[in-house]
Amino acid sequence: MSYTTPLSGHVGHLSVKETDLLKQLWALLFELFKQQETKKESLVASKPNPEKYLLPTHVPFFAPEKVNFPNPVFKQNVRTLFASPSTSTSNINRNAKDKTMLLYALIDKLKTSPSDHQTTFRKMTRLFKEVPIRRRWDQGGIEENGSETWAGAQGDAGNFVEVVQTVLPYLDDKKSVLASIECMRQLAVTQAGLFRFFERKVDEKGRTLESQLLEKLLLIRSSDHPTICIAAEDTLDAVLGTLNPPTVFEMLMAFIIYRLLISPLEHYSADTRYHPVGSAFMYLGKWVKEVNDNFYIDEWLSKGGVNAFFEGINHPLINIRKSCVEAIVAFQEVMGDDIYVLLADLREDQMNLVKHYVAKALKKKASLRNLRDNGQF
Repeated sequence: MSYTTPLSGHVGHLSVKETDLLKQLWALLFELFKQQETKKESLVASKPNPEKYLLPTHVPFFAPEKVNFPNPVFKQNVRTLFASPSTSTSNINRNAKDKTMLLYALIDKLKTSPSDHQTTFRKMTRLFKEVPIRRRWDQGGIEENGSETWAGAQGDAGNFVEVVQTVLPYLDDKKSVLASIECMRQLAVTQAGLFRFFERKVDEKGRTLESQLLEKLLLIRSSDHPTICIAAEDTLDAVLGTLNPPTVFEMLMAFIIYRLLISPLEHYSADTRYHPVGSAFMYLGKWVKEVNDNFYIDEWLSKGGVNAFFEGINHPLINIRKSCVEAIVAFQEVMGDDIYVLLADLREDQMNLVKHYVAKALKKKASLRNLRDNGQF
């Protein structure tokens, strides 16, 4: 049989030497192909055991399976109705009435007027500072000075709910985003008792005030505008700081599960510095250390958290992968090596990466402890 050989460049039979060289070349190409395929196989996305870790379809706060006992105040706040001024009305009562009427006027302006609301938000912020509620509403907050401003007609602090619901849409408005973020930050700083009172209370969709704020602020933190990004961070810190650590932990876990597994965010590019899910992993790493209940943490991990960690560590965006690994390191600090059992199905290189960062964190912690013991820190 005749061939045009690449070695001799002419038509004819292959020599024994040429045949051997050709065989060696094919063997080399085949070996390279095998190596490439092996490399591809080794980098296939790792997945948790599907029999142990079922993919969740529902999650509290964002996609609940069912909603129990929605609070009616989220559907409609009943406002306080004031009678005509009386000469016998005390200055204190008149002042409380004036502040409540001012609050209603500012809310109505935000609801009805399409104009720039910078001034409206500034007036709201000043008003919040004048009527702070420090204690939880049902544990003494209702008796604090200025509580009338928030009480509503039914004494259920419905005015507070109406304020949050009215300001929330403006967090998406480019013209008012900074003013509305600062307004919400001041609300969290001054009305901690009201945030705690409504903590975990849900509307007809299973949403809470704090879960809606969490999602909005995580989305805003991804802004390319540094000032907006920092403002969102400050406000998120203020809001989360009003809540109990288990609530914050659950919200962050739920958001990550929801936005990675149930309804993923897909319109973010690789250039996004702070992807909302990456930010949530970062906050989760901080707040898991405030939860002193490994059984409780393990329960969340077994109901979607492990799946979320696998999705995060295999995510195409480096911001999410990095934040996910850092969160796992924080979980290891709390749970110890039990976390490795839950993540046993990671690829070897992924597990080695996690253990490398765990070792770095332990070394850093030991170094800081030594500095503190020696009076240098």
